[in-house]
Amino acid sequence: MAKEWTTIKIPKQVLPLVRELRERTGKASWAIILEALSFYKSALSSSKHFSTASDLDKISYYVMKLVTSATYFKIQKSEESLAKFRNVIEQVEKRLGIECGELRASAEKLLQKKVTGKDIHTFNMSIKMCIIKLLEKLLA
Repeated sequence: MAKEWTTIKIPKQVLPLVRELRERTGKASWAIILEALSFYKSALSSSKHFSTASDLDKISYYVMKLVTSATYFKIQKSEESLAKFRNVIEQVEKRLGIECGELRASAEKLLQKKVTGKDIHTFNMSIKMCIIKLLEKLLA
């Protein structure tokens, strides 16, 4: 049975990407679009966030997110940035099953008026310990 064809409109900016992928993979444009749609459908129907991503990708993402959020909090110490940082910690704990309670406590201490070098060191070591737990999860 022969394929039946139709056309779809796409923005001009999308065409170079489709062509690039076609050249890199050697697949037809329709096959690239079909694979992309299949991947997207799978991601939408998945009950777990990022379930189609590899464990390395997930852990790397959360390490980056944790470090970025911690850096922002250290630069912009406020209740708002602490709340955003706590949210990232909660995501790591809930989505990956990692306990980082010491990190939350050391971050809260940085909002005090007199912050010592020891407080900053404790915060940095808490981040490191949380990252170690993430890496251990990857290796387990």
